[in-house]
Amino acid sequence: MHRSLAQLCADFGGTIKGESEIVVTGLATPEQAGPEDLAPLLHHRFLVASTTSRAAAFLIDERLAARVTDRPLWVHPRPRLALARILEELHPEPHVLPGIDPTARVSAMSDVDPSCRIEAMAVIEDGAVVAARTVVGARALVGIGARIGQDCRLGPGCMVLGGCVLGDRVRIGPGAVVGSDGFGFVPTDQGPCRVQQTGHVVLEDDVEIGALAAVDRGAIGETVIRRGAKLDNMVHVGHNAEVGQHAMLAAQCGLAGSSRVGAGALLGGQVGVGDHLHVGPGARIAAKSGVAGDVPAGATYAGYPAVPRSKWLRAWATLLRSLDARRGR
Repeated sequence: MHRSLAQLCADFGGTIKGESEIVVTGLATPEQAGPEDLAPLLHHRFLVASTTSRAAAFLIDERLAARVTDRPLWVHPRPRLALARILEELHPEPHVLPGIDPTARVSAMSDVDPSCRIEAMAVIEDGAVVAARTVVGARALVGIGARIGQDCRLGPGCMVLGGCVLGDRVRIGPGAVVGSDGFGFVPTDQGPCRVQQTGHVVLEDDVEIGALAAVDRGAIGETVIRRGAKLDNMVHVGHNAEVGQHAMLAAQCGLAGSSRVGAGALLGGQVGVGDHLHVGPGARIAAKSGVAGDVPAGATYAGYPAVPRSKWLRAWATLLRSLDARRGR
């Protein structure tokens, strides 16, 4: 990196508190930083580590900056964004070296752009289309008739099954499955009757799907993940569900069939959303919440079943007081 704090501030914004001409050559955590490193302090829990850190300077927000006085500070209104931009600069996306590994199986009836990279033991089936500069990782599968856009990254062992459609710059993590059958069964006296899943999945541009996630195909029609949405590892999206533009779902979230998550919504880890329910645009759902009814746009919900967060906090406080009173008797 080899830049002064003043240069970083000029390039990425923010202000400097303390010596602005100090030069940093790398990034490291507060615990591991050396005397020439810039260390991000992104949470108050790192403040204890900062007192013994050897870092030359800290990247920090205005709120925490008042609590650190022994080091030069690069104070940024959005330090996580500044960190992302620096990491992007230090570790740019590697250039795709085109070619098909000799162990890969690419159907003669598929259409793979010559600029793509198809890695070891990957499989491209009949009728599949893979557009320019896309990387299909080792042992990954692109199913019959699937369409993959430009500049996509399909991780090792992931599967994009038959008929699914990916836009440009889509990323799919290792072991994820796009287009698995939805959980469709009708109870009968003889046991569950399987409902054939005949739809497909659409991932729009700039969608990211984490490792071991599963996005089920529609029973009839589409399951859709809108432009720029991000799904963490081990997220499950049920058949005919829709995730809105730029929404983010943390690890182990589960969306039941035909549920809807609005644009810009944020779901914490292990949130469950029931079938046919709507989470409104911009809503926030706390981790481990169980959504059993529609959530209005912009609302913040928590608990099981999920209710407005303020209501949940009051109910929890009342319960704790009641338990304390019982113990006191």
